Amino acid sequence: MSKVVNKDFGRQILHLRQSKKITQVALARLADIHVTFLSGVEKGQRNISIETAQKIADALGVTLGDLFSTHAQELGSKHVATPVNFVKLGGTWDMQVTSEGLMGSGQLDDKEFAKLEEDVQGDEEDVVRRLENAFGKTKSVSSKLGEHLPWVPDIDCLVAGDFYPIFSGDSSHYRTAVMAPALAYLLHKATAEPERQIIAGMGTDTVDLLLPYLDAFLFDRHDIYPILVSGANLSFREEHSDAPRNFHDLAQATHLPLMPGAYYLFDRTIFKGGDITKVDPSENPTSLEGLVTFFAPQRTHARLGVLETGSIRRENRLGSAGPVFNFGARDIFTAMNAVFTVNLGDMPDIKETVAVMNNPENRAMVIVGHALGNIPYPIRRAAVEAAHAGKLVINVSRSLMGNTTNRYYVALGSANERELQGTGKLIVEGGRLSNRSAKALLVRALLENRDQASTSALVEQYKTRTF
Repeated sequence: MSKVVNKDFGRQILHLRQSKKITQVALARLADIHVTFLSGVEKGQRNISIETAQKIADALGVTLGDLFSTHAQELGSKHVATPVNFVKLGGTWDMQVTSEGLMGSGQLDDKEFAKLEEDVQGDEEDVVRRLENAFGKTKSVSSKLGEHLPWVPDIDCLVAGDFYPIFSGDSSHYRTAVMAPALAYLLHKATAEPERQIIAGMGTDTVDLLLPYLDAFLFDRHDIYPILVSGANLSFREEHSDAPRNFHDLAQATHLPLMPGAYYLFDRTIFKGGDITKVDPSENPTSLEGLVTFFAPQRTHARLGVLETGSIRRENRLGSAGPVFNFGARDIFTAMNAVFTVNLGDMPDIKETVAVMNNPENRAMVIVGHALGNIPYPIRRAAVEAAHAGKLVINVSRSLMGNTTNRYYVALGSANERELQGTGKLIVEGGRLSNRSAKALLVRALLENRDQASTSALVEQYKTRTF
């Protein structure tokens, strides 16, 4: 068991504890250690295991690496601040506490968005057009992130770059007409400025909808740093807010050697964009297997672990710069609307569902079958007919930690060996993909004009990378 004993280490714990106005007794209780032992550690008189140090870091709401840094400036001397573009995407973390309730404030905040909704009179394509125009015109309001995020510990030591407040409303406003412009903005900015990593703040209500899209578009782009996102259950202006810790971890994660894609930082945990779901919408979330608010069904998440002094590093990117994403918001919006999801868990009307599946405007579909991908015959026939017609069809399970198989006669995937055999057509096997990741991959496939075989290859590559 690795142990450390160091007076600077002890003084740093003392400094952080006092700066957070936590008593020695309270910290010992939070870290589940004896107060006498903690006193000895702070004086530099006691050995401490890495595991116990991690408990103290968690209790203080900091990273283990912070405990090894004598002061904030030391972080800056040991690690070059990561060049970033910080994008504000709305959410609770930056809301104002008003007499009317928590409310977004800034460009396209809750009141501005309400006015926009009145102006467009239900025309979602007009929402897309207006947001794409507004996002594209957004200029950086500062080149020093600490000026806009002064409540994030050591922010200017860890990252340096510009602050783009593209959206300040509640994340519950997000739907296809909002997600398409946001996705187009992020993808274009990530590829247009590959030397800068994108980090973003977003609400917890819809992060599990946007992240699968970012991950699906970026997982094979080794020329682009991964996009990192965080949020909070409480505004940074509220007492006991989780925002300072979450956004500190967001900045810290830019120094980690992560694979391409999109990641979410929350409650000392990093989630992959293709394996995340919100499990508790309350403001005081309960715990699910040690996680709060978010859960990774495929267990691909990782707790933010030991960050020893000097070990934080970034791997060199592989390959030359790829093309800039040129998908416009309206193109993405159209592709999103062209992918139809059949979720058998909703017990849909079979006749109506088959009619929608046969609609030529639905160019791709996600079939969310029962466990292992089993589906009723009418849906199966419609899915096979859709594949015969050249549509993109992907098969996933509706179980939380599901998978698909051809073991059963009624499994949709077996159609490739039966009804579709020798036709050159196929149904894509989604396996353990969530229905959100499956739809995101189909949207990308439509935008890239992929056929069934090429889409299947993309999905197989993603499944290998993600799970």
